[in-house]
Amino acid sequence: MKNTLVQYHGGGYDGCIWEWNFGYYDEVGEFFSLFHTGSLGCGTKKKMDEYLLDRKENSDYFLIDMENWEHRKQFAVESNSSHVRGVAIWMERNTDYEMLGRCDICGEWDCAADMIPECPEGCGGIVIQTTKLVCEDCHSMHTCAHCGEFYEDYEHYFPQECREGACEYCHENRHCGCPKETKVE
Repeated sequence: MKNTLVQYHGGGYDGCIWEWNFGYYDEVGEFFSLFHTGSLGCGTKKKMDEYLLDRKENSDYFLIDMENWEHRKQFAVESNSSHVRGVAIWMERNTDYEMLGRCDICGEWDCAADMIPECPEGCGGIVIQTTKLVCEDCHSMHTCAHCGEFYEDYEHYFPQECREGACEYCHENRHCGCPKETKVE
């Protein structure tokens, strides 16, 4: 197997077998573990080869052909934002492949390694994952200039009358420096 990213169920904490793990076969077939956890995590080529052989007819893994833009695009759209960014950072540092991600706010494609995972939520047990990948421009526009909080719903949380880029809370409590009776002109 060459130029292939492997996304597979490796584990996590003891007894967990569902957490996604990642490995990569480079252009000569050498294996690299991007990150592996749990009882099924594969830190070596031998273990990864055995894992794939044992699960030929299973949906516990996905093979992403790095030479195929559609495969990389599907990975970016369907995978967890933190995983997309983590894989993108590894790929950028260790290969010639650029992993793109689609901004969940503006919809534009950008280098996923430079994007920011946002909107954390619990997904069972002790796990928290992010659900959005946001480009730097949108992240800047949706982040309060005073408290640094990110708001996906910009129109709801950023008052139009505030000229300082403050969120609703900072504006109401005058952390932004706007006069008490700010009017939109």
